[in-house]
Amino acid sequence: HVRSRRQRQMCIRDRADAVNNIKLTYKKTGIDTGEWIPPAGTSLYWNEGMDYIAYYPYKEGVTIDTGKTTDEIMTSLVDNEKLKPGADQSGSDEYTACDLMTAVGKVSEETLTFEFEHRFALLILKPQAHFKYVPPADAVFTYRNNGTLSDLTVDVTAKNVKLNNVTPCKMDDSSCLLYTSDA
Repeated sequence: HVRSRRQRQMCIRDRADAVNNIKLTYKKTGIDTGEWIPPAGTSLYWNEGMDYIAYYPYKEGVTIDTGKTTDEIMTSLVDNEKLKPGADQSGSDEYTACDLMTAVGKVSEETLTFEFEHRFALLILKPQAHFKYVPPADAVFTYRNNGTLSDLTVDVTAKNVKLNNVTPCKMDDSSCLLYTSDA
């Protein structure tokens, strides 16, 4: 899937091409269509038979070795410290900036097509405050307070949450979302 108005960086694996590892901005032009806008003064040429490698989010200073295979480049992007999920994912911008997506594009019938894949795991924590334990019919034990745990207090309104030293994005439903490369 492609997000409009987000910046992506592209590496074209053709040594003869003057374009390598530039920032492009995707501009949606229709329901299922859009165009890649290069920096001013840069021309792009889409040639059949070439691999076009794109990743999101764009980060300054990321370099790609065009002498590597496509698989090696994809691995290098996932392993790149500048593209690893950050420790502060508390806001929408910080959270989405940790969602590394990569794609290999191919030209067919004058159209360059990318299908982005998420490269990191999405962890969703949804606090629950409901406790009800029903003992099996043949149980030889009883649950405390008949399984209601009415004396247990659970704080579901915590203001600060940290998971593996990462501040996740807290959603309106009290769930917390974060991307991790430790999956």
